[in-house]
Amino acid sequence: MREMLDEFKEKPKVSEEAEDRLETALLTKKERRAKNKAKFKERLAEMSGMEKFKYLVEYYKWYLIITAGLLLFLGSLSYVIYKNTRPLIISAAILNPVDPTEVNDKPFFDFAEANGIKKGHQLVSDIYSQVTIEEQVNRHSDSTSHANALTMQSTDDYYDIIITDQRGMEYITLLCVIYTLDSTLDEDNYNSLRDRFYYSSDYTEPSIATKALDSTTTDALRKLGPQNIPVGIDISDTAFAKGLNVGYEKIYLCVAGGKSENRKRVNMLLKYIFK
Repeated sequence: MREMLDEFKEKPKVSEEAEDRLETALLTKKERRAKNKAKFKERLAEMSGMEKFKYLVEYYKWYLIITAGLLLFLGSLSYVIYKNTRPLIISAAILNPVDPTEVNDKPFFDFAEANGIKKGHQLVSDIYSQVTIEEQVNRHSDSTSHANALTMQSTDDYYDIIITDQRGMEYITLLCVIYTLDSTLDEDNYNSLRDRFYYSSDYTEPSIATKALDSTTTDALRKLGPQNIPVGIDISDTAFAKGLNVGYEKIYLCVAGGKSENRKRVNMLLKYIFK
Protein backbone atom coordinates (compact mmCIF):
# COMPACT_ATOMS: atom_id res chain seq x y z
CA MET A 1 0.00 0.00 0.00
CA ARG A 2 1.30 3.35 -0.91
CA GLU A 3 2.26 5.66 1.90
CA MET A 4 -0.17 8.43 2.67
CA LEU A 5 0.82 11.75 1.27
CA ASP A 6 2.23 14.17 3.83
CA GLU A 7 -0.58 16.64 3.40
CA PHE A 8 -3.13 13.95 4.33
CA LYS A 9 -1.27 12.72 7.38
CA GLU A 10 -2.85 13.52 10.75
CA LYS A 11 -1.21 16.58 12.20
CA PRO A 12 -0.08 16.36 15.85
CA LYS A 13 -2.51 18.13 18.13
CA VAL A 14 -1.34 21.29 19.81
CA SER A 15 -1.77 21.04 23.58
CA GLU A 16 -4.11 23.39 25.39
CA GLU A 17 -1.17 24.74 27.33
CA ALA A 18 0.71 25.57 24.13
CA GLU A 19 -2.37 27.21 22.66
CA ASP A 20 -2.78 29.20 25.84
CA ARG A 21 0.82 30.38 25.72
CA LEU A 22 0.43 31.36 22.08
CA GLU A 23 -2.76 33.23 22.81
CA THR A 24 -1.17 34.98 25.78
CA ALA A 25 1.85 36.01 23.73
CA LEU A 26 -0.44 37.89 21.34
CA LEU A 27 -1.99 39.93 24.13
CA THR A 28 -0.87 43.33 25.33
CA LYS A 29 0.79 43.62 28.75
CA LYS A 30 -2.39 45.00 30.28
CA GLU A 31 -4.51 42.20 28.80
CA ARG A 32 -1.93 39.63 29.92
CA ARG A 33 -2.04 40.87 33.52
CA ALA A 34 -5.83 40.82 33.51
CA LYS A 35 -5.89 37.28 32.16
CA ASN A 36 -3.36 36.03 34.71
CA LYS A 37 -5.31 37.68 37.50
CA ALA A 38 -8.54 36.02 36.35
CA LYS A 39 -6.85 32.61 36.16
CA PHE A 40 -5.39 33.14 39.63
CA LYS A 41 -8.83 33.90 41.08
CA GLU A 42 -10.31 30.94 39.26
CA ARG A 43 -7.77 28.58 40.77
CA LEU A 44 -8.33 29.95 44.26
CA ALA A 45 -12.10 29.59 43.94
CA GLU A 46 -11.72 25.85 43.49
CA MET A 47 -9.55 25.38 46.61
CA SER A 48 -10.30 24.83 50.28
CA GLY A 49 -9.03 27.25 52.91
CA MET A 50 -5.90 25.22 53.71
CA GLU A 51 -5.19 24.64 50.01
CA LYS A 52 -5.45 28.38 49.40
CA PHE A 53 -2.99 29.07 52.22
CA LYS A 54 -0.45 26.53 50.91
CA TYR A 55 -0.85 27.80 47.37
CA LEU A 56 -0.37 31.44 48.35
CA VAL A 57 2.71 30.59 50.42
CA GLU A 58 4.19 28.64 47.52
CA TYR A 59 3.23 31.31 45.00
CA TYR A 60 4.70 34.20 47.00
CA LYS A 61 7.50 32.34 48.81
CA TRP A 62 10.37 34.28 47.21
CA TYR A 63 8.64 37.58 47.88
CA LEU A 64 8.15 36.51 51.50
CA ILE A 65 11.75 35.31 51.90
CA ILE A 66 13.22 38.49 50.40
CA THR A 67 10.91 40.72 52.44
CA ALA A 68 11.68 38.86 55.68
CA GLY A 69 15.41 39.04 54.99
CA LEU A 70 15.22 42.75 54.24
CA LEU A 71 13.23 43.44 57.41
CA LEU A 72 15.70 41.40 59.47
CA PHE A 73 18.66 43.28 57.98
CA LEU A 74 17.07 46.69 58.53
CA GLY A 75 16.08 45.73 62.07
CA SER A 76 19.61 44.58 62.91
CA LEU A 77 21.13 47.68 61.34
CA SER A 78 18.78 49.95 63.28
CA TYR A 79 19.64 48.18 66.54
CA VAL A 80 23.39 48.46 65.94
CA ILE A 81 23.08 52.16 65.09
CA TYR A 82 20.94 52.77 68.17
CA LYS A 83 23.28 50.79 70.43
CA ASN A 84 26.40 52.61 69.25
CA THR A 85 24.96 56.12 69.23
CA ARG A 86 23.39 56.16 72.69
CA PRO A 87 24.78 58.74 75.12
CA LEU A 88 27.56 57.50 77.39
CA ILE A 89 27.31 56.72 81.07
CA ILE A 90 31.10 56.81 81.17
CA SER A 91 33.92 55.51 79.01
CA ALA A 92 36.54 53.80 81.15
CA ALA A 93 39.72 51.77 80.77
CA ILE A 94 40.73 49.54 83.67
CA LEU A 95 44.42 48.66 83.82
CA ASN A 96 46.26 45.69 85.30
CA PRO A 97 43.53 43.90 87.28
CA VAL A 98 44.85 40.88 89.15
CA ASP A 99 42.10 38.72 87.64
CA PRO A 100 40.38 40.35 84.64
CA THR A 101 37.46 37.92 84.87
CA GLU A 102 36.65 39.18 88.37
CA VAL A 103 36.38 42.88 87.48
CA ASN A 104 32.91 44.20 88.29
CA ASP A 105 31.37 47.12 86.38
CA LYS A 106 28.34 47.40 88.69
CA PRO A 107 29.70 50.57 90.38
CA PHE A 108 29.39 52.36 87.02
CA PHE A 109 25.75 51.33 86.67
CA ASP A 110 25.07 52.38 90.27
CA PHE A 111 26.51 55.78 89.37
CA ALA A 112 24.27 55.95 86.29
CA GLU A 113 21.17 55.02 88.27
CA ALA A 114 21.94 57.58 90.96
CA ASN A 115 22.19 60.29 88.31
CA GLY A 116 19.21 59.16 86.24
CA ILE A 117 21.27 58.29 83.17
CA LYS A 118 21.02 54.49 83.14
CA LYS A 119 18.13 54.08 80.73
CA GLY A 120 19.01 54.77 77.11
CA HIS A 121 22.72 55.17 77.86
CA GLN A 122 25.69 52.90 77.25
CA LEU A 123 28.76 52.01 79.27
CA VAL A 124 32.20 51.56 77.74
CA SER A 125 34.45 49.59 80.08
CA ASP A 126 37.59 47.99 78.63
CA ILE A 127 40.31 46.03 80.42
CA TYR A 128 44.03 46.19 79.64
CA SER A 129 46.53 43.92 81.36
CA GLN A 130 50.29 44.23 81.88
CA VAL A 131 50.45 47.94 81.04
CA THR A 132 53.64 48.77 82.95
CA ILE A 133 57.14 49.80 82.02
CA GLU A 134 58.50 46.55 83.50
CA GLU A 135 56.35 44.45 81.18
CA GLN A 136 57.26 46.63 78.22
CA VAL A 137 60.99 46.29 78.93
CA ASN A 138 60.61 42.52 79.12
CA ARG A 139 58.88 42.72 75.73
CA HIS A 140 55.97 40.51 76.63
CA SER A 141 53.80 40.38 73.53
CA ASP A 142 50.58 40.83 75.51
CA SER A 143 51.98 43.86 77.28
CA THR A 144 53.09 45.48 74.04
CA SER A 145 49.78 44.87 72.29
CA HIS A 146 47.71 46.10 75.25
CA ALA A 147 49.81 49.25 75.67
CA ASN A 148 49.63 49.97 71.94
CA ALA A 149 45.87 49.40 71.88
CA LEU A 150 45.36 51.71 74.86
CA THR A 151 47.48 54.42 73.25
CA MET A 152 45.61 54.18 69.95
CA GLN A 153 42.18 54.22 71.63
CA SER A 154 43.15 57.26 73.67
CA THR A 155 44.27 59.43 70.75
CA ASP A 156 40.85 61.02 70.22
CA ASP A 157 39.70 61.24 73.84
CA TYR A 158 37.86 57.93 73.53
CA TYR A 159 38.05 57.27 77.26
CA ASP A 160 36.87 59.59 80.00
CA ILE A 161 38.83 57.92 82.79
CA ILE A 162 41.46 55.28 83.43
CA ILE A 163 41.41 53.19 86.61
CA THR A 164 44.89 51.93 87.42
CA ASP A 165 47.53 50.97 89.95
CA GLN A 166 50.67 53.05 90.49
CA ARG A 167 52.81 51.19 87.95
CA GLY A 168 50.16 51.61 85.29
CA MET A 169 49.75 55.30 86.05
CA GLU A 170 53.46 56.05 85.78
CA TYR A 171 53.64 54.23 82.47
CA ILE A 172 50.62 55.96 80.90
CA THR A 173 52.04 59.28 82.12
CA LEU A 174 55.21 58.43 80.21
CA LEU A 175 53.07 57.55 77.16
CA CYS A 176 51.20 60.89 77.45
CA VAL A 177 47.85 59.11 77.50
CA ILE A 178 46.29 61.12 80.35
CA TYR A 179 45.53 64.76 81.11
CA THR A 180 46.66 66.71 84.16
CA LEU A 181 44.00 67.27 86.81
CA ASP A 182 44.42 71.04 86.83
CA SER A 183 43.32 71.13 83.18
CA THR A 184 40.28 68.86 83.51
CA LEU A 185 38.65 69.04 86.96
CA ASP A 186 36.14 71.72 87.84
CA GLU A 187 36.99 74.08 90.66
CA ASP A 188 34.96 72.26 93.33
CA ASN A 189 36.46 68.86 92.61
CA TYR A 190 39.97 70.24 92.26
CA ASN A 191 39.90 72.03 95.60
CA SER A 192 38.10 69.31 97.56
CA LEU A 193 40.25 66.43 96.28
CA ARG A 194 43.71 67.99 96.33
CA ASP A 195 44.82 65.95 99.33
CA ARG A 196 44.16 62.81 97.26
CA PHE A 197 46.19 63.84 94.22
CA TYR A 198 48.98 61.65 92.93
CA TYR A 199 51.86 63.65 91.45
CA SER A 200 54.25 62.57 88.75
CA SER A 201 56.86 64.26 86.58
CA ASP A 202 56.58 65.70 83.11
CA TYR A 203 58.47 63.03 81.21
CA THR A 204 58.46 65.15 78.05
CA GLU A 205 60.68 67.73 79.78
CA PRO A 206 63.91 67.81 77.70
CA SER A 207 66.15 67.46 80.74
CA ILE A 208 64.67 64.07 81.70
CA ALA A 209 62.98 62.81 78.51
CA THR A 210 65.89 60.62 77.38
CA LYS A 211 66.39 59.12 80.84
CA ALA A 212 62.65 58.47 81.12
CA LEU A 213 62.61 56.52 77.86
CA ASP A 214 65.64 54.53 78.99
CA SER A 215 64.12 53.65 82.36
CA THR A 216 63.37 50.01 83.04
CA THR A 217 61.35 50.20 86.27
CA THR A 218 58.63 52.32 87.83
CA ASP A 219 60.96 53.20 90.71
CA ALA A 220 63.52 54.53 88.23
CA LEU A 221 60.86 56.73 86.63
CA ARG A 222 59.80 58.05 90.03
CA LYS A 223 63.33 59.29 90.69
CA LEU A 224 63.24 61.58 87.65
CA GLY A 225 62.00 65.14 87.82
CA PRO A 226 60.28 67.11 90.59
CA GLN A 227 57.01 65.09 90.66
CA ASN A 228 54.83 68.17 90.72
CA ILE A 229 52.26 67.32 88.03
CA PRO A 230 48.84 66.14 89.36
CA VAL A 231 47.91 63.14 87.21
CA GLY A 232 45.73 60.88 89.38
CA ILE A 233 43.30 60.73 92.29
CA ASP A 234 43.55 58.12 95.03
CA ILE A 235 40.10 56.49 95.27
CA SER A 236 41.28 53.36 97.11
CA ASP A 237 39.11 53.81 100.22
CA THR A 238 35.85 54.53 98.39
CA ALA A 239 32.97 52.08 98.00
CA PHE A 240 33.12 52.71 94.26
CA ALA A 241 36.76 51.59 93.97
CA LYS A 242 36.28 48.57 96.21
CA GLY A 243 33.27 47.50 94.18
CA LEU A 244 35.33 47.32 90.98
CA ASN A 245 37.23 44.35 92.41
CA VAL A 246 40.46 45.05 90.53
CA GLY A 247 42.54 43.13 93.06
CA TYR A 248 45.13 45.74 94.12
CA GLU A 249 45.03 47.99 97.18
CA LYS A 250 46.06 51.37 95.81
CA ILE A 251 43.57 52.40 93.14
CA TYR A 252 43.89 55.62 91.16
CA LEU A 253 41.57 57.43 88.79
CA CYS A 254 43.12 59.38 85.91
CA VAL A 255 41.47 61.64 83.34
CA ALA A 256 41.90 60.39 79.78
CA GLY A 257 39.57 62.74 77.88
CA GLY A 258 40.05 66.46 77.48
CA LYS A 259 36.92 67.47 75.57
CA SER A 260 34.07 69.25 77.31
CA GLU A 261 31.83 66.16 77.25
CA ASN A 262 34.66 64.06 78.74
CA ARG A 263 35.23 66.57 81.53
CA LYS A 264 31.52 66.80 82.27
CA ARG A 265 31.21 63.04 82.78
CA VAL A 266 34.43 62.86 84.83
CA ASN A 267 33.39 65.63 87.20
CA MET A 268 29.92 64.12 87.61
CA LEU A 269 31.48 60.74 88.46
CA LEU A 270 33.86 62.27 91.01
CA LYS A 271 31.01 64.05 92.76
CA TYR A 272 29.21 60.69 92.98
CA ILE A 273 32.28 58.80 94.27
CA PHE A 274 32.98 61.37 96.99
CA LYS A 275 29.41 62.38 97.80
